[in-house]
Amino acid sequence: MKLISHISKDRCYSAKEASEWLGIPVKSVEKFGRVGDLPRGKIGRRVLFQGQDLIDFIAQAKETQR
Repeated sequence: MKLISHISKDRCYSAKEASEWLGIPVKSVEKFGRVGDLPRGKIGRRVLFQGQDLIDFIAQAKETQR
């Protein structure tokens, strides 16, 4: 498993890549995308997450914990 240490805000990531960076299971990333907590885009069957949205998701989670 390749751990993503830096996320590019302009790049799109698969659910697997997003889960590695966020440190949560792929199923959780897919669920957050499905319910709208984490914006996603689809190209055919591929579900992709924008890097900036992943960064914003972490920032929002940190704010919620405060």
